[in-house]
Amino acid sequence: MNGFKSFADPVTIELTEGITCIVGPNGSGKSNISDAIRWVLGEQSPKMLRGGKMEEVIFSGTQSRRPKGMAEVAIVLDNSDGTFPIDFSEVVIGRRMYRSGDSEYRINQTPCRLRDIRELIMDTGMGIEGYSIIGQGKIADIVSNKMESRREIFEEAAGIVKYRTKKEESERKLERASSNLDRVNDIIGEIGGRIGTLEEDSKKAKEYLVLRERYQQVEVNIALKSMESATGKIDAVNQELAELTGRIEEKKTHREDVDARLRQTKAEATQLEEESEAARIETAALVERMHETSSRRELARERLSALAREADRTDDEQRVLEERLEREREAAGEVQAAREEAAREQRDFEEDLREKERIARVHAERYAELEQKLTQEKDLLFELTGRKAAGQSEAESMLQLRGTLARRLSLLDSEQDGSDSEDRAYAEDLSRAESAWSEKDNLRRSAEQAVRDGRQKVEEQSERAAAVERTLNERIASVGRKAVRLKLLEELESAYEGYSGSVRFLMQQNLRGITGVVGDLLQVPKGLEIAVETALGASLSHVVCEDDAVARQAIKVLKDHQAGRLTFLPLQSLRAGRPDAPARMAQAAGFQGIAADRVSVPAGMEHVADYLLGRVVLCDDLDRATAMSKAFGGAFRFVTLQGDVISPSGSITGGSLRNRAGEILSRKGEIQELVESISLEEGHIDLDRALLEEAQRNLADGEAGILESENALRGFERDCAVLESEIQQLTAFAGQAVLTHRRRASEREDVLGEIERVDRSLQELQRTTEGVQRDIQSADQRILALLDDAEQAKKDLAAVTEAETEARIVLSDVAARIRGTDALWGRVEESLHQLSEEIDRKREDRRRIEEEMQALVQASDADSVPAEDLEQEHAQLTERLAELQQQRQACLRETDALEEQRLAHEQELYALQLKQREAEVRQVKFETQVETLKQRLWDEFELSHVQAMEFEADEFVMSRALRESREIKERMRALGDVNIGAISEYEQVSQRYEFLTEQQEDLQQAISELTGIIDDTDATIRRQFKESFDAVVDNFEEVFVELFGGGHARLSLADPDTPLESAIEIEAQPPGKKLQNINLLSGGEKAMTAIALMFAVLKAKPTPFCILDEVEAALDDANIDRFARYLRKFQKTQFALITHQKATMEYADVLYGITMPEQGISRVLSLRLGDSFEM
Repeated sequence: MNGFKSFADPVTIELTEGITCIVGPNGSGKSNISDAIRWVLGEQSPKMLRGGKMEEVIFSGTQSRRPKGMAEVAIVLDNSDGTFPIDFSEVVIGRRMYRSGDSEYRINQTPCRLRDIRELIMDTGMGIEGYSIIGQGKIADIVSNKMESRREIFEEAAGIVKYRTKKEESERKLERASSNLDRVNDIIGEIGGRIGTLEEDSKKAKEYLVLRERYQQVEVNIALKSMESATGKIDAVNQELAELTGRIEEKKTHREDVDARLRQTKAEATQLEEESEAARIETAALVERMHETSSRRELARERLSALAREADRTDDEQRVLEERLEREREAAGEVQAAREEAAREQRDFEEDLREKERIARVHAERYAELEQKLTQEKDLLFELTGRKAAGQSEAESMLQLRGTLARRLSLLDSEQDGSDSEDRAYAEDLSRAESAWSEKDNLRRSAEQAVRDGRQKVEEQSERAAAVERTLNERIASVGRKAVRLKLLEELESAYEGYSGSVRFLMQQNLRGITGVVGDLLQVPKGLEIAVETALGASLSHVVCEDDAVARQAIKVLKDHQAGRLTFLPLQSLRAGRPDAPARMAQAAGFQGIAADRVSVPAGMEHVADYLLGRVVLCDDLDRATAMSKAFGGAFRFVTLQGDVISPSGSITGGSLRNRAGEILSRKGEIQELVESISLEEGHIDLDRALLEEAQRNLADGEAGILESENALRGFERDCAVLESEIQQLTAFAGQAVLTHRRRASEREDVLGEIERVDRSLQELQRTTEGVQRDIQSADQRILALLDDAEQAKKDLAAVTEAETEARIVLSDVAARIRGTDALWGRVEESLHQLSEEIDRKREDRRRIEEEMQALVQASDADSVPAEDLEQEHAQLTERLAELQQQRQACLRETDALEEQRLAHEQELYALQLKQREAEVRQVKFETQVETLKQRLWDEFELSHVQAMEFEADEFVMSRALRESREIKERMRALGDVNIGAISEYEQVSQRYEFLTEQQEDLQQAISELTGIIDDTDATIRRQFKESFDAVVDNFEEVFVELFGGGHARLSLADPDTPLESAIEIEAQPPGKKLQNINLLSGGEKAMTAIALMFAVLKAKPTPFCILDEVEAALDDANIDRFARYLRKFQKTQFALITHQKATMEYADVLYGITMPEQGISRVLSLRLGDSFEM
C-alpha cells in the first residue's frame, strides 16, 4: 500500500502460512487494510470502503505531512495451482487512483480494465459478492432476514456467478433480438405492399431505357453515316484544293519566270540603248573628226537623217506603249468595277447575315425557354406522380390498418359481451406489494439512468479520446511535412542554391578568411525580402572576406579554375559612405526605414550593411516612393516592398518580378520559422498524448462505473422480480377481470378513436389524391403542348441555322472574290506604273534627239580632214551601231511578247484562285455539317465522336434507320410518364426485402439459439448450485456440532422446486436447546452459527485467502478458543484476522500491530512468534 487512507508511506503486509492477526487500538487504521484489499479487487462503492467519495481513499495529509497525489495498492497471489485462469504462476493485481479522479488497473504490470479483474477472480470467493473478506456486517447479514446476502455467498461458492452473468447477458441479447424481430416484421409488412407497384414502374422504366438506348444507337449511326458522307466530300474537296493549289503554284512559278525574263529583257534593252548611245556618241565624235577634212554639213545631214529615223522609231515605240497603257487602264477599270460590286455585295450579305443571326438568336432563346418550361413541367409531373403513388400507398396502408382495427373491435366486443365483473379481493395486499415494487422499481430506474449516464459519459470520453487522437495524428503529419520542407531548405542553403556557379565553387573550397556570402550573412525581417534583394541586386552574391590578401587569393583560385568572377568585400579596407537621412524623412508617409537599419548582420559587419544598403530607403509603394524621391532625392535610392526602384538620378525601374524573387533572403527566415514551428508542435504533440492518456483512463473508469451500476441494476431487477412474484401470488387472478374489463374498454375507445382518425385520414387522402390527379392531368396537357411547341421551335431553329450557315458560306465566297480582285488590282496598278515610266523614258529620248538635231543644224563644218584609219573606224562603229539597234529591237519585241504572256498567266491564275475559293467554301460547308453533327451527338447523348464510333453498326441503311427512329419515338411517347428512379428504388426495396427476410430468419434462429443457451445455462446453474448446496449443508451440520460441542443445525431451501430463486433458511439447535429459527438465538449463538456457515462454505469451496474483520467480537473466550482452533484445519487458505481479542491473538503465527504515532498516519509493526518487533 502507498498513500491509501492513513498509510501515507509504502507498507507491505505478507500473509504467511497459518494465521495472521492484525491488532491495534481503535482508530489506528486496522480496517483500512481490509478496505485496501477490497478496493484493489475492484470495489466501486465508497460506502463499502467507509467513505463518502472515492477520492477519500487517497491520503489527505496532516499538519506536518502534505497530501498524497495518488493512492496505490497491489496484491500478490500465488497461482501455481492454476486457481486463476491466466498463464502465470504468480498474479499481481494493482490499482492506482489520482486526485484528478483518474484511475488505472493492472494485472502483472499490464494495464487492464476493471472487467478483466472481475472476470479473473470470478467464482474464487474473492469477488464483490464473495466471502474472502468478512466483517461484522457480513456476519450480521448471514443471520439476518436479508436472503440476498445469504444467497450471494452460496452462489459464489457454487461457482455459478459466471454462468448467471452469461445467462443475464443472453437474456439481454434475447430481449434485443425479440425487439429487433418485431421491428423487422413491421418493416417487412410495410415494404411488402410497395413491391408490386414498384415492379410495374420498374418494368416500364426498363422498357423505356431499352428504347432510349436503341434510339441513341440508331441516331448515332445516322449521325455517323452523315458525318462519313460529309467527310468523304471534304476529302474530295481537299483533293481538289490540293490539285488547284499545285496548279496555282505552277502558274505562279511560270509568272515569276516570265517576270524574271521580262526584267532581264528590259535590262538588256536598256543596256543596248546605253551601248548604242555610247556608239553614237563615239561615231559622232569620229564623224566630227572625219569631217575636219570633209564637209561638216554632209555629216550633219547624215546625223540628222539618223536622228530622224531614231525619232520615228522612238515615236513608234511610244505609241505602242501608250496603246498598252490604254488597254491596262481599261482592264483596271473593269477590276475596280468588280471590286466595287463585290464590296457592295459584301455589305448586303453582311447585313443579311446579321439579320439571320438575330432571328437565330430569337429562335434559340425561344427553344431554350420552351425546353426549360418543359423540364420544369416534367419535374412537377414527376413530383405529382410521386405524391400520387405515396398517397395511394398510404391509403392502402390506412385501409389495411382500418381492417385490422375493425377486426380488433369486433374481437373486443365479443370478449366484452362474455365478460363479467371479477372479484376485487386482495386489493389492500396487492396495493402494499405494488407500493414496495414501485419503490424498488424507482431504484431500478435510477440505476438504469445511472447506467445510461455512465454510457453517455463513456461515449463522450470516447469521442474526446478520438478527437484528441485525430488532432495528435494531424499534428504528427504536419510535423512530418514541415520536417521534409526544413530538410529541403537546409540542403538548398548548404548547396548555395540560387547563387551563381562561381559562388558555389568558391564556398566549396573552404578558403581561410572567407566570412561568407552577403545573402548568407544578412537577416531580413519577413516582408522585406523582395525589397532588400532588389536593392542588393548582384551585390547579393558579393563575398565578404577578412582583408585584401584573402580577396586576392580567392580571385587567383577563380582564375586558375576558370570559375568566373566575383566581387569581394574586405572587412578591413571596406569604407562605407552613408549619408545622414533628413529628420523629416522618418515622418514621411510610406517610410519603412533605411535598408541598412532594417537588416541584421553579424557583429563587426555593420559597415558592410552601410556600404550596401546605407543609401537605400524602403517605402510602401511606388506612389509614396515617388513622392519621397522628389522630397529627399539626390543621395538616396528608393525601393518599394514590391521591388520597384527609383534611382538618385530619377530613373524608375519596375514591373513584374520572377516567381522566385526574394527566395534567397527569405530562405533563412523560413528555416527558423520551421524549426520554431516544429518545436512548438512537438510540444503540442506531447500535450495531446498526455490528454489522450487521460481520456483513455477516464474511459476505463467510466466503463468500471458502468459495470458497478449494472451490478446494482441487476440487484434491483432481482428484487423487482421477487416482488413481482409476490404480487402474482397475492393477486392469483384477483382483480384481473376488472383490469381486463378496463383494458378492453380503454382499448375499445382507443380503437374507435383510431378508426375515426383513419377514416378522416382516408377522406383527406382521397381529396388530396384527386387534387393531385387533376394537377397531373393539367401537367400532362401542358407538357404535350410544350412538346409540340418545342418540336416546332426546334424545326424553326434548324431552318434558321441552316439559312445562317448558307449566308456565312455566301459571305465567305464574296470575301474570297474581294481578296482576288484586290490582288489583281495590285498587279494592274503595278503594270500601269511600269508602262507610265516607260512612256516617260521614251519622251525623254525624243526630247534628247530633238536637242541633238538642233545642235547638229547649228554646228559648223569641220576644218580637219580625217585620216584613212578614221574612215575604217567609222565604218566599224556604224556597223556596231546598226547591230546594237537590231538587238535592241529584238529585245523590245521579246518584251512585248513577255508582257502578253504575263497577262495571260495573270488571267489563268485569277480563274484558278476563283475555283480555289469556291472549293474552300464547299470545304467550310461540309466541315460545318460535321461539327454540327458532332455537337448534336454531344448535346443529345453526351458522346464524343470517338465514343460514338463504338456504337457504329456493321450493316446500315439510312432510309431504314430513319424509319426506325420515328417508330422508336412513337413507342417512347406511348409509354407516357416514366419514373427512371423506380428501377433503382425497386432494386433497393427488393434487396432490402430480401435482406430483412434473411435478418428475420437469422433473428429467429438467434432467438432459438439464445433460448437454448439460457436453458442450458439454467440447467448448469441448477446442477452446480445443487451440488454445492448439498456439500455446504453436510459441512454446516458437521462444523456446527464441532463449534458448539454438540447440538444440531440444518440448511434448507424454502422452495426446493425453484432453487435459484428460493430463500435459504437456517435452523440451529445449540446443545440443550430445541431446534428453532436462527432469529430466536442469542447474539453470540447467531455469530457462532454464522461462523459455522462461513466455515462450511470455505470447506466446500476454499478461497486463496480470507480476511476476517472482528467477526469473533461477540464470542466469549471459550467460543473464541473453538473458533481459532477450527481455523487451523484450513491448510489451503491464508487467514488474516483483524481483532481485539487476546484469545484470538494467542493462536496467531504472525502478529501485525497497527499504531498511529503521528496523528493521521498509520505505522505497521510485525512480530513472528519467537522474533523481536520489526518496523
